[in-house]
Amino acid sequence: MKMPTVSVVVPVYNTSEYLEACVASILAQTFTDFELLLIDDGSTDGSLELCGRLAQTDDRIRVLHHENRGPSYTRNCGIDEARGEFISFVDSDDWVEPDMLEKTVAAAKETDADMVISGILYDTEYNGKLKSHRTVKPQNAVLDTSEKIVSRFVEWKRPHLLDGVWSKLYRVSTLKESGILMPEGEIYEDTAFNVRFIKYIHTVTTVDQSFYHYMQWNRGNITRSYHPEKPKLLAARIRDMLDYLEPFGGKAAVPIRYVHYLYIQYAFSGIIDSYLPAAAFTRKKRRAMIRQTVGRPEYGDALMNGKPLGGAGLSEKLTYMAAGTKNAFIISRFSWMLYILKYKLPHLFMKLRR
Repeated sequence: MKMPTVSVVVPVYNTSEYLEACVASILAQTFTDFELLLIDDGSTDGSLELCGRLAQTDDRIRVLHHENRGPSYTRNCGIDEARGEFISFVDSDDWVEPDMLEKTVAAAKETDADMVISGILYDTEYNGKLKSHRTVKPQNAVLDTSEKIVSRFVEWKRPHLLDGVWSKLYRVSTLKESGILMPEGEIYEDTAFNVRFIKYIHTVTTVDQSFYHYMQWNRGNITRSYHPEKPKLLAARIRDMLDYLEPFGGKAAVPIRYVHYLYIQYAFSGIIDSYLPAAAFTRKKRRAMIRQTVGRPEYGDALMNGKPLGGAGLSEKLTYMAAGTKNAFIISRFSWMLYILKYKLPHLFMKLRR
């Protein structure tokens, strides 16, 4: 049996409202030599049954199912099941442009790349209407040494091109030889996966086109869950990045400075989320959490060794200034303002970050 060139992996969990549009965009690819793995992660909204119906329409679709274990476990199942030379990941509530596989596969084959990175289209919908549309993309490049790859770290990390497994094409043989899998039970696990995998890569090719539509749905109410381990897990992501960069010494001075600065951003992300209704923080508890945060050695290291780079957005600059006060009252008030912007005025929040 002929193996497909690409395995497209779509983890599915309670996304029946969006799944058909996602699958339709994949089946509409101009490059047709692929298999589509729809991997249901214990859905309860009829998504699994919908996967079965979709599989009946195209013999390139395979449906797998397991009890709910989370997106990392589901993607790891996709890596294990992949028959293709390359693997691509698409979230089941997103969609892709029809030439995504054609362009990224061509780039991978022409340059013998282990990973291809392309751009992302961030679409924010609010109550069914498109409120904002933002495109980020890398410069065209073929990076065939570790030094060349690390030189682009900030260019990729800053606009979140390094944070997702979507908008990328991975060579399956390199991935399986590395033994790298998605860490389970964590957050920003995509970042950890990419940073750990990059150590094993010989060539990264970047394409200055955006094919992946990352949909940000805002229904006008805040129902997000609170993750009490978020500060600790985000600190682990910082450690992943520093473990990759520090062996390069002075050649990675700018990326290392940027990653230290990211620690401040990540710390504030945890403080902002303490205002979520699900967090149920009292004012006293929140200020105690802030004092604990600013008292950590990593926080002091970040203030000492990191700073916003040129072109940082207004909110990033103000966050760094607030962080420097180490004052629980100032930080709590500023974080409340960011909470309102992030969760109730997301389109304005994104503008202030640019």
